[in-house]
Amino acid sequence: MDDGLKVGVLFIDFRKAFDCVDHVILGEKLKALEVSEDMWIWLMDYLANRSQLTQIDGAFSESKPVKFGVPRGSLLGPRLFITYVNDLSDSIRSGEVYMYADDTTIYTTGNTTDEVAIALQVILDQLQTWCQKNRLIIHEGKCDTLLLDTKPFIGPLKDLVWGDKTIEYRSFPVCLGIAIDVRLSWANHVKSVSTSYSSKVTMLRRISFLPKATLETIYYNTEIPRVLYGMAVWGSCLIHLRAARLIHKLPRDMEDKTVLINANWMPLKYCYCSRILNITHGTFYNIDLDDVNSLVVKNASSYSLRKSLNVVVSRPRTEQGRGSFKHRAAIAWNSLPDTVKQLENPLSFKRKIKSIKTYVRDNSFQKECSINYNKNPESRYFFELFDYSFYRYCILF
Repeated sequence: MDDGLKVGVLFIDFRKAFDCVDHVILGEKLKALEVSEDMWIWLMDYLANRSQLTQIDGAFSESKPVKFGVPRGSLLGPRLFITYVNDLSDSIRSGEVYMYADDTTIYTTGNTTDEVAIALQVILDQLQTWCQKNRLIIHEGKCDTLLLDTKPFIGPLKDLVWGDKTIEYRSFPVCLGIAIDVRLSWANHVKSVSTSYSSKVTMLRRISFLPKATLETIYYNTEIPRVLYGMAVWGSCLIHLRAARLIHKLPRDMEDKTVLINANWMPLKYCYCSRILNITHGTFYNIDLDDVNSLVVKNASSYSLRKSLNVVVSRPRTEQGRGSFKHRAAIAWNSLPDTVKQLENPLSFKRKIKSIKTYVRDNSFQKECSINYNKNPESRYFFELFDYSFYRYCILF
């Protein structure tokens, strides 16, 4: 998007995915993966000779053999399903495929919206061919299409067809619990999180008679994990303050910073910064997935050994680029002392980040720009510092 390209995304949902796995096809795929003969026999035996029946009002139906599907609630079930769909990405030649269990996301890029729409239709045709061979069915009503662009689109979009059905374009579909909009502003997701959070704070208000320590334990163990989910993608907000005022019975007119000081709480922006630093550490030392590692480029400068632990700061041209992981991660990482960046062990790095909470927290400032000059006069980095109230941040796009 920062390069001016349009991005088309397909969110695919398989209908009864775990229940439709064909045992014969799965067996062939296991052989193709060169699973040992003993392991293959054991896995096939694990799936064979299964039956099921239905009970209604004490009456039982006739037992029928189960020839499809992998057992739910088991450790092997999800792994066998992943093996079954592992070759899907090889069949999609017109886009990039990302899979998490039975949730599949496919995206492609183009210079125009028409070009992207045509590519998406080609992807759907390739996906349909694969589904027919593997006896899987998608849920057309739960599949969405998203067109990402930095500029508003005027005019009708080309229909995307799946058989006799149409895959709808959405303004803000939900992917793995996170609402994504056409501008990557994350505004709809923040609104959703805030709405859900309000109801949780209301529940805390009903039990506000409990000791502060108990309320904090409940809050940090049940509510905060929901707020922090996906924060490395959508950013942060100020809803943390409402709970602090409620639990510690602080006045509404008290300044935000004073509220957190009195509650002895770190702001959510600390959680945000620490998470992108931990991700960047994994990419810097090639611990994370290749798709994430490629977003962080080490400084190859030879004239300054002092900068050898830094990463290259991108120069985005759009708001989406300035809010991207590639840009924000470089700023946060380069601000760390070299003694911290030299810690290769992930656990040691995390412990060190926790020990310098104030330093990590203060890495974020009001929205403004500062300039950092290298010795090379041609290298001038514009650092856009983090907004206190909202930090937009996207890994994939």
